[in-house]
Amino acid sequence: MNKLGLLIFFSVLLALGLSLVGDYGLSWDEEARIAYAQSSLEAYRWWLDRDVSIDYGQMFLRYSGVSLNLFAAAIISMIQKLSPTLEEVNLWHFAYFCHFLLASFSLYGLARRWFNVQTSWAVLLLFISQPLLWGHAFINHTDIPMMGVFTAAIYAGFKLADLRFEENPRWLGQSWRQLMSLPILIKKRLFLLILFWLVAFLLVLLTDSFHSLVERSVQAIYYADPNSLLYQLFAWFAAHRQNIPVEQYIHKAHIWTMRMATGLLTLTITGIIVYALRCTGLLHRPTGKELANLVRIFFRFLLDWRLALAGLLFGLTVSNRVIGLLAGVIVMLAWLYRSPQQAIAASLAYSLWGFLALYLTWPYLWTSPLTRFAESISITAQFPWEGNVLFNGAYYPAGKLPMSYLPTLFHIQLTEPVLLGGYLGLFMLVRQFRQKDWHDFFLYIGLGSALPIVLLTIGIGVRYDNFRHVLFTLPGLFLLAGIGIEAILNKIQQKWQRLLIILILTWPGLMPIIWLHPYQYVYYNGLVGYTSNAFRRFEMDYWLTSYREAAEYLNQHAHRHAKILTWEGAHLLRQYLRADLTVEEQHMDPLPATHDYDYAVLTTRYDHDLLYPKAKTVFAIRRGRAIFSVVKEFTSPSCP
Repeated sequence: MNKLGLLIFFSVLLALGLSLVGDYGLSWDEEARIAYAQSSLEAYRWWLDRDVSIDYGQMFLRYSGVSLNLFAAAIISMIQKLSPTLEEVNLWHFAYFCHFLLASFSLYGLARRWFNVQTSWAVLLLFISQPLLWGHAFINHTDIPMMGVFTAAIYAGFKLADLRFEENPRWLGQSWRQLMSLPILIKKRLFLLILFWLVAFLLVLLTDSFHSLVERSVQAIYYADPNSLLYQLFAWFAAHRQNIPVEQYIHKAHIWTMRMATGLLTLTITGIIVYALRCTGLLHRPTGKELANLVRIFFRFLLDWRLALAGLLFGLTVSNRVIGLLAGVIVMLAWLYRSPQQAIAASLAYSLWGFLALYLTWPYLWTSPLTRFAESISITAQFPWEGNVLFNGAYYPAGKLPMSYLPTLFHIQLTEPVLLGGYLGLFMLVRQFRQKDWHDFFLYIGLGSALPIVLLTIGIGVRYDNFRHVLFTLPGLFLLAGIGIEAILNKIQQKWQRLLIILILTWPGLMPIIWLHPYQYVYYNGLVGYTSNAFRRFEMDYWLTSYREAAEYLNQHAHRHAKILTWEGAHLLRQYLRADLTVEEQHMDPLPATHDYDYAVLTTRYDHDLLYPKAKTVFAIRRGRAIFSVVKEFTSPSCP
């Protein structure tokens, strides 16, 4: 009955998504992402003809793969051939929505590991009814797919452990006791390995500071006195230095230092694990019989379709974003906890399937997998977004946001029941720490949710566009809220009262979903007075999806061959404007002469809507007091 209920529920959501998908506008860099997915699909011709050049798309797009969007590109291409009248953007938006449903289904599956059916449904409904997520589900081409495959990879890996692994958790306590009883010399060696790991970790952790040091060092060598020993050594290594700018040497130095730091980090972690296992007797030179048994287990796992699915999902997660490596770490540690012997063989097979998916869905890796993967880690760790971010009424450079940025946004963009459930769940988790085996729960919440949020909070990585980059951490937080929800539901005896509680929990999200449609991703909760009171205090329509509605207004009211001015997002307007209307993008100081234009479409981001104060505002896309963009008409040449 429960499976039938899930089938009906997700079928209704699919039908609802199909009916609503046409209301959502194109988001800021969505065209580039779509083009990248399509060019990645075309790149497969390279396997048949090596003379074919591979188009990697815009510079920064190549540093991640296309994951499931590759299959979406293939399916959408076929659909358009069968029905050319269907709007391509809407098909892509429905593909993102399917990723959202994948995350929702996987979240329910994970919830069933720790909670009863009613609590699992409550967690699912609370997740589905988040206005923020509902809005992102149709327009977010990167973070929603990441959330979908990340959550699915965790669910598939944990499910495999339940079905195929013999549970033997006692080995961990025994191994720890053995480790503590080792001679002091062996402990010192372990300490040195851990120390090297900390050094490597700090090199990666303090990316910005470390890169500044590297940049200054390269500049000092490049501009050193030609008679100095330092310059002579540099000249010996760089024979063509006169023809190569210092920026190229800095770029190469960044790549090589990150490779060394990443390599050292990997080697030291491996060394610590191997040495510790050898010291405790868990890792030793295998006998012929043990080796044959290990090979047998390996091939049994390699040919298991469930492990293949889990491994492929892991590879697709990393293809979407390199931080997806965390999904594999979480799964393999959960396996290791259950059964070290099985985990070794299963992890090898899992990694092979993962590498296959990663390699096939990331054309940039085809010619040099290891080098370019290391380069991608380095580049994405220091993504150069240089804009300003609106936070609590003030604009900050993206790299100088206060530490309160992410915690504040989590508290004001999720509905209040999620916050209450989360805090209650954390309290209950601490209380029940020794009463239940929460090892895999802690792994997922700790590494899959808390760690990325903490690292971003303390400034490791660039923060902008609110917390969309860590949307993949939200399912873990909803599971934490699930502990609190179950504690409440267990206190209630009557079934109808439990259903009423679940309705009360989801209600604060349902009404904003309807009221804000199709701009649900600008939702702010009652802690800041909802979206109206968050206007000009926090980011609103930062992806300019409201330009679709502005273009539709102009299509109805603008005279033929009207000229339209915008300060950003001209490509979004062109997607929807009539063929006779022209739009030009200018963002300069002083302001362009307005007598050359008939209308201006301006976003409220960076207060651009306040430009041209003498022009008449003829249309505003708004919800309550929150304005997302405006259309202004230049009624005379004197409108500055």
